[in-house]
Amino acid sequence: MHYLGDATIGTALVLIGVQLGDVKLSEGLGEITFVAIICVIFKPLFTIFIAHYIQFSMFYAATLMLVSAVPVGPTTYVLARHYRIYEKNTGASILMTSMMSIVTVPFMLWIMSHYWTGILH
Repeated sequence: MHYLGDATIGTALVLIGVQLGDVKLSEGLGEITFVAIICVIFKPLFTIFIAHYIQFSMFYAATLMLVSAVPVGPTTYVLARHYRIYEKNTGASILMTSMMSIVTVPFMLWIMSHYWTGILH
């Protein structure tokens, strides 16, 4: 059973790669863009607000902020494939959030290094 668990993520990534071969970002672009903006822009900003409101330590707040800025994971595609809903949009959302995170993750790291000194040094 342990070996089966180890193969799950790799299999999911291969499935996403196969699905992305058929993805046309022009189909459902509005939905995909909306999901991507929510995931990599608004979610980290909301996380900052919550972490400040709850008064987390700087380390935990920075960790939450960075984790919330990463792209959509392969588990969402596995679930969409299993339930046979939004398979193409889910694959396209993974692609779009991955492309956006090329900018957003370094930006979050820049914010943390300038406003939370000592976290990244």
